[in-house]
Order: sequence, then C-alpha cells, then structure tokens
Amino acid sequence: GERGDFYHLYINGEYWGLYNTDERPEASFGETYFGGNKEDYDVIKVDTGAGYTIFATDGNMDAWTRLWQAATNGFASDVNYFRIQGLNVDGTPNPAYENLLDVDNLIDYMLVIFFTGNIDAPISAFIGDTNPNNMYGMRNRTGLYGGFRFFAHDSEHTLLHESSLGNTDELHRDRTGPFPAGDPLQQGAATALACSNPQYLFTRLAANAEFRMRVADHVQRQFFNGGVLTTAGCRARFLTRSNEVYGAIACESARWGDSKRATPLTRNVEWVTEMNRVYGDYFNQRPGIVLGQLQAKAWFPGLAAPSFNQFGGIVSNGLRLALSVPTGAIYYTLDGSDPRLRGGAISSTALPYGGPLTLNRSAHVRTRALSGTTWTALTEATFFVIQDLSGLLLTEIMYHPPGTTNLTSDQFEYLELKNVASTNLELSGLYFTNGLSYTFPVGTFVAPGHFFVLVSDPAGFTNRYPAIRVDGVYSGKLSNSGETLTLVNVNGAPIFSVSYGTQPPWPSSPDGTGFSLVPVNPNLNPDPSNPLNWRASAVI
Repeated sequence: GERGDFYHLYINGEYWGLYNTDERPEASFGETYFGGNKEDYDVIKVDTGAGYTIFATDGNMDAWTRLWQAATNGFASDVNYFRIQGLNVDGTPNPAYENLLDVDNLIDYMLVIFFTGNIDAPISAFIGDTNPNNMYGMRNRTGLYGGFRFFAHDSEHTLLHESSLGNTDELHRDRTGPFPAGDPLQQGAATALACSNPQYLFTRLAANAEFRMRVADHVQRQFFNGGVLTTAGCRARFLTRSNEVYGAIACESARWGDSKRATPLTRNVEWVTEMNRVYGDYFNQRPGIVLGQLQAKAWFPGLAAPSFNQFGGIVSNGLRLALSVPTGAIYYTLDGSDPRLRGGAISSTALPYGGPLTLNRSAHVRTRALSGTTWTALTEATFFVIQDLSGLLLTEIMYHPPGTTNLTSDQFEYLELKNVASTNLELSGLYFTNGLSYTFPVGTFVAPGHFFVLVSDPAGFTNRYPAIRVDGVYSGKLSNSGETLTLVNVNGAPIFSVSYGTQPPWPSSPDGTGFSLVPVNPNLNPDPSNPLNWRASAVI
C-alpha cells in the first residue's frame, strides 16, 4: 500500500477538518522504493473519466498487455506459470523470459482485498463487477526490479457494516469472485483488456496447483500464529491508528458533523460505536469467515498445518522444539528449503519428524504434513539462540572511496567485520539500526580470525577488488560526512556502535582520498566511538 499520514487542514486560515495524505504509486514511487530510473517504469491505473478503463499513466501498456494475454491463455501448465515470473519450470531464472509478475505481492494484495471485503478495488461492485477501480500496477521495463506489483489504494469501502449497495451482511461479504472484469469470454477481447486487473490474473492463476499451494502458504502465514490477518494482529494495528486520530475526530465532528443532519455526528457516540463494532465483532469473526471462503475455493487446504510448542523467537540453547499435527506425517527442514517439491513429491532435504528437535543454534524451521497425496500449508518460524558476541569487531570502514569515470564513489563502499574470539561466532539475525540496512541471514557464521565483508554494490566492489569475497550486500549509503553505525542482536541489544567523523581528531585522509578507516588495534576496540582508537589505513 501507499504510506500516508493524517493532518488538520486549514484553508486560508479556516479549519477544514481531518485529512489523510497518501503517496501516489506512480513512476517516482517505483524509483524510490524498488530502484532504477522512473523513466523506465510502466504504471497502470484506472481512468474514471474514460468509463473506468485502464491506461498507462507512466510508460506504456505493452508489458501489461503481454501479461494479460498470458492470463487469457491460462496457467494450468507449470511452464506457463513459471514463465511469467521469468523462470524455468524448475524455478531457476531464464534470461529469455520476461519477469512480468511478482506473484507473492499479488497474493498478499488480494488477501487484503478478500479480508477487508473491498467492494471498490481492484474490481468495483458499484459498476456490476465489470470494471476495475482504485488499482495501480507497476513494473520496471528493464526487468531488473521484478514483475508487476499492486498497491492498496483509496480503500474506504472496507470493513463495512452496511454498504450503499444495500448489503446489510457485510461481515460475510465474499469478494473472491470470479467476476466479469478482464475476462474476454464474458466481455470480448478489446473490452476485457481495457478492464483487465490483478484479480483477473489471480483467478486465472488459481488453476495452477503450485500457485494454489503458494496462496495456502501465504494464508497460513497471515491468518495464524500472530500473522497480520489474525484477530489480535488486526486489533493491534486498528487501535494504533484509531488512537492516533482520536483527538482529531472531535474537531472533525465540530466542522462537519451536522453537514448532512440536524443532530451532529459526534466522536463519543457514532464514531466510538463504529470503532467498537470493527474492533469487536468484525475482527473477531472475519478471519474465520474469510478462511472458509478460501477453503471453499480450494485455495486453502482443509488439513491443518503443523504447529509448534513455541513459535519462533529468542530461545535458550538446547530448546526442545515439538511439532504436532492432527492428521498426516510431518516433514521438516532446517536449511530454508521446502519439504515439498514441485508436483507434490517429498524433498530429499526433508526430514521425517520423529520427536522433539534440540536447537543448539539459530534455525529457520519449515514444515508441512502429508496425508495421502495431500500436503498441508507451510508452517515456518525462525528461532534465535543468543550468544556472546563481544569478539565481533568492526575493523574497516570505507565510507568515502574515490570514484572512477564510469562508477560513482558509492559503488566502492564497504564495511569489514572480524571475529577476534577463539570460537565460531553466529551472526544470525543481527541487524543495523543506524547508518545502513542489513540483516544477517540465519545460519551466518564467521570463524576465528576470519572476516565478513559487507558492500553496497557487489559489481562495483568486485570491479576494484576482484580477489575479495563479498559476504553480504547492504542497502543505503555510508555518509561521506560521518554518521553512527549501530549493530544489534535480535533482542535489540547493541553489539557495537561507531559514530565516525571526518573532522579532527578523526583522521581526514579516509575522506575521499582512497584510504579507509581502521582501528589502531585490529583485535581490540573497547570504545569504537572514540576517534583516538581509529587511524587511516596504511595504504590506499
């Protein structure tokens, strides 16, 4: 979705009420969040002035048309399903295929539509479900930044009690379709293309067994174990947002509460009553109702997925992890792979569950149950075992390297970490809170005396340092004028924090001349924010 915020709006000094600004998910949005240049983005949206049909507000319709045509041909074949993702049928990338669709984004987008009962996006019930509305689709034509993505937009016709369509049972509203919009068999080719939309893509993809299993896995993640579409998850976010505007609603009521009626609508009566309805009745019942709708479509299996005696998080060394399921045999992996292969066979990396697992290191556990030929959805959770990381030091900062004719200085930035302890250090789940963005994957270890190199641009870095292995790629840029770099564990406890600078007493030669910033003692740095503990590298 678009990010937004709430404001009191005044026009020429006159109070005009509570307003919500939103980002506009067009080409500049794509450049900012996904990368590349805005000139390379195709953005599809609805033109309400042209009969609620789609057009390219940025770029062109060519790639979108090819995606829609692929949908009209169907996705029952795994070849067709993987091809629109730029993949061979075994899941490996194929440079000859366009990546036209971000399937995971589409699934989560449509789950939001289904759950909230949105009757005005991406297909509008106000137009008989024959036309799209309030939808944006976006893709970078270079193919370097994924396929088409979709964004929740203008979603006020959601979480309803009673709609202007005359439906008083909005709690059971079913928006799973199928609907005519975008379907050439119901609208003809030209009209269907003009009315094409992400829900039509979803409907056509649902003919593919691998896609249905992927949907089931998303449903399991979001509707269970504290997911975002559980009752508790929805209520927590709803309270955060409603509490944010609680005070402002009184002002809104004073400005507009009597614009349509003599007795004003007020915060303490009508608004609080409606908030209580959504918080109480809607979020209590809606998850189960939508799960039933998804199961009726065979988009979520009737077999319950495995459950854990503890669902991830920070655990003690030696935790006994128990898995259970009402029906079926449990298979699990600890290496991040899926216990189920494409087509339904058991993966060679899958282990049959025979009793509680003992966790002596961090692990990402993925598990399914198999009953006959039917697999459950995937249950997965990450478990972190905390250890002493005082032996992990930041031993080099290249924050302002010189550029070249063809490459900018930012492309040569890097950080170097070192294990000065006498044992292996596990870095699973560590992340930077300041300066840049990087989270160490589960299963990351560094041996005694060894280094871990993080870079901002692997191609640029390798161009200058072809013999050095890149261990990780961070997002963001190191400030040329100095900043604070803070690394913490999964518990938020700091491992180290360095506030480097460019002015004395910090050495100045690392600021653009080719030298890096290194500790005076490469095996000990008890106060890394003290400039006296740092020097310039001995050589460029």
